[in-house]
Amino acid sequence: MRRRSFATVTALATALSSVSYAAAPPPAPPATPGRAVAPGAPPAPGIPATPGTPAPPGTPAAPTAPPQGGTPFSPPTSAPAVDTSNLEPLKAQVATQPAEVLKQVARLLSLKGDAAAAYDRYTLFMLRGEAALRTKAMPMASEAFASAQKETDDDAKRSIARANEILVKRSRQTGYQPKAGAGAAAAGAGAGNKPPAPMPIIEEGDRKAAFAALLADELTTVAPKVRAAKNATNLAAIAEPARALGDLRAIEVAATGAAEQTRQIGADLGERAHQLISDALKQMSNRTEAIWAQASAPNQYAGGYGAPGLHGLTSVESGDLKNIIANSEKVVPVAKDFATVTANAALQGDSAEADKLLARAKEVLSYNYAGVYGLPPASSNLPPGQRNRTNVGIGTGGGYGR
Repeated sequence: MRRRSFATVTALATALSSVSYAAAPPPAPPATPGRAVAPGAPPAPGIPATPGTPAPPGTPAAPTAPPQGGTPFSPPTSAPAVDTSNLEPLKAQVATQPAEVLKQVARLLSLKGDAAAAYDRYTLFMLRGEAALRTKAMPMASEAFASAQKETDDDAKRSIARANEILVKRSRQTGYQPKAGAGAAAAGAGAGNKPPAPMPIIEEGDRKAAFAALLADELTTVAPKVRAAKNATNLAAIAEPARALGDLRAIEVAATGAAEQTRQIGADLGERAHQLISDALKQMSNRTEAIWAQASAPNQYAGGYGAPGLHGLTSVESGDLKNIIANSEKVVPVAKDFATVTANAALQGDSAEADKLLARAKEVLSYNYAGVYGLPPASSNLPPGQRNRTNVGIGTGGGYGR
């Protein structure tokens, strides 16, 4: 397999690694014993089947509920509720004593163990962002909203936090300045060439209007990028438009409570991303099975006599498998998140295929090709004359035949 296929998958995964909008995945089914041969890759005749891979861990605990106050950090969500009443006094102080809120939030975030578990960290970071805005500490506010995204698996809450981060980064202390055109119109600018005044973003009603103006501005910027990327020939070319589309979705959710415009714009890009990811996965899967076919072949002496052990992995094959594992680990969440942004169900299938490939590549990389003298490899049906001697390391298979 050409190494640039690894690079293109890595480019998309790296570009989107900080953007995550998918809901928590359902529990994974138990792994099926034995190796799964990729479509189109013939099984190696006479080669022992490898042991099954362990099932991936279950999903994280249920996400926390949003705060119940009237500030802009309380989006509606269907997540199971948890008690955040212990933070109500801080919520009430945000508008009048933001500096004190910052001090108390810092203290609570520094707690460890059971003491820390009593407080919802998503709410704490959102409180820090709100308080920082009111003290004109814009960098602190954007960092707090970015941190909040990492503390929840709830899609709506994460989108609200991401939208707040983007709005703060696009704003000055005086507020959000809409661009001329769609954003200005959404801000209610008057006739003529006079630019609209900065839009305040502190209070909930003001911020909702600012989100609408920001959405209009971002639509005019993102839509051309997405259209240009529809004919991309590699994953790297759609990485930046995909990230911009994820930002647009978060802003639209904050402005309207839905993401219909983002889905419409991203539909074609989602299909193209599916094609590119699917092709890359097939190449990596074919390479994995080709490596297995070579590594699992029994050793032979020069005269054709059977030798102890299997061929095993070369350093190049071992490196390729490690690259496949690393890229598959990135593709799994990226494909899920991209599926949410573009509403392309095929990308969910890509994520599942990447998960299978990840397990298979790990299996081939960690397989005992040398075994123990007098015993066959795990799950092996090799005759006694071909059983392995003491393991001398992956890549040697006993040191014969390569």
